[in-house]
Amino acid sequence: MQFLLVDVILLRNAILFLDANDKILSYIEICFECHRFIQMPKETIINFNLFSVLEESFKMIDLVKDFMKINGIKYGILDK
Repeated sequence: MQFLLVDVILLRNAILFLDANDKILSYIEICFECHRFIQMPKETIINFNLFSVLEESFKMIDLVKDFMKINGIKYGILDK
């Protein structure tokens, strides 16, 4: 019997990096459930997207989540 492993990322949150004119320079999309993230455009920080698979990234994402919670920033899927 063979199994197909599918890696699904549900990116529901983002951190935006803006210039002085509020133009988006780059952003990091985050899924707090699976602790994965990606940065776009990919060239902004070399190899940044590879960090998502490291065990240490789970701790970092939890720190970001805690920061957002402490500061009243809502995250995840929100009811309208």
